[in-house]
Amino acid sequence: MARKSELDRSILEAALEGLQHRLETINENMAEVRGLLSGRAKAVSAQVESPAEKPTRRRRMSAAARKRIAEAQRRRWQQFRAGQKGPGKRGKAAPKAAAEEAAE
Repeated sequence: MARKSELDRSILEAALEGLQHRLETINENMAEVRGLLSGRAKAVSAQVESPAEKPTRRRRMSAAARKRIAEAQRRRWQQFRAGQKGPGKRGKAAPKAAAEEAAE
């Protein structure tokens, strides 16, 4: 029976450690909220958000590069359209034929 009490004790100690960790996390969160309420945490939040607010420079593309990309895209679409089979641009039946089918 001594074995069972040792096991129970170790489980309770592990549970206590887990709860202690949760309590620390909760206390940290409460301190942060209190700081926000008092206005003291504005400087802290500004430091955290500053990397996200940093403006990024857009890379400039030369006219020749834009032209190459446009031509490649046109070729892709041309191959795609050539591979499609069926009536019309969107592959649907003509409106007149669709109306005739609905009437029957």
